[in-house]
Parts: sequence; structure tokens; C-alpha cells
Amino acid sequence: MSNFTTINVCDFEYEIAEGDLPNVLCMVAYVLDETLRHVKTIRLWRGNFGSTPPFDIGPDALFVAYSASAEMTCFLTLGWKFPKHIFDQHTTYLAASNVLLPYNPDELRKRPRKRLSDACRAYGVEGWENIDKEKIAADIGQGSLV
Repeated sequence: MSNFTTINVCDFEYEIAEGDLPNVLCMVAYVLDETLRHVKTIRLWRGNFGSTPPFDIGPDALFVAYSASAEMTCFLTLGWKFPKHIFDQHTTYLAASNVLLPYNPDELRKRPRKRLSDACRAYGVEGWENIDKEKIAADIGQGSLV
């Protein structure tokens, strides 16, 4: 981590109509230092987004997200410049888990899911078992906080 002085782990929630850019509802970012210690948490709600990100996006900062293309679409909608360095955990998980197994005609295969909770389960990261991200997103969209 000697290349970065700040690591920003970020997630947005948004609504989207087919063919439209997202209507950004909220954002949470955990700002970490170069040793991955928590520095602060930033929470923004609709109407409170400024003209620039509330954290460093320059050459000394790393932006981390799961499926960063969604977060970058929110940046685009908000008119924010993109971070200089982006680490997409979803892309990394796909690269590690997209393995073509040998064909077995007697085996019924189920397509594995690739959500954040699935990645956490695959790597033994605990704490995601009782989080219902879809319900949290719906509650945020309806204005009722969990």
C-alpha cells in the first residue's frame, strides 16, 4: 500500500429508469489510511452532493468499490471527475472465479452468483450473512431508513 496515502471504499445507492442515468440517492465512503486504518466515514444523501467528491481522488488515492462501473456512473451523473486509480473488487472476483470446469453430461450445473456477498462467502469474509442489500436499497429508495 506504499503507493497510496488514502484508500476510499465507496458504495452508492440509486434509482434508475430504463435508458436513463441513475438518480443518486445516497453514498457511503470509508476513508482509510495507507495502513488500512479507518480514518472517517462519509455519508451523503440526495440533495447533499457537492460539485466534487468528498474524498481525495488524486494520484495518491485509491478508489475501491464492488462493481465500480456503477459507482463511476454515479460520478458521471453528479458531474464529478473520475478517480485517478480504481480497484474494482467485482472484476477481480470475476477474474478469479470464472473457471470453465470439465464437461460432465450427468451434472446439473447452477450458474453461480457473483454478488458482493457471494465473493465474501468464497473468501471466508464474515458479516454479510444477515445483510439484505436489496431490501436496504428499496428502503432507501422509498425514503424509509432501516
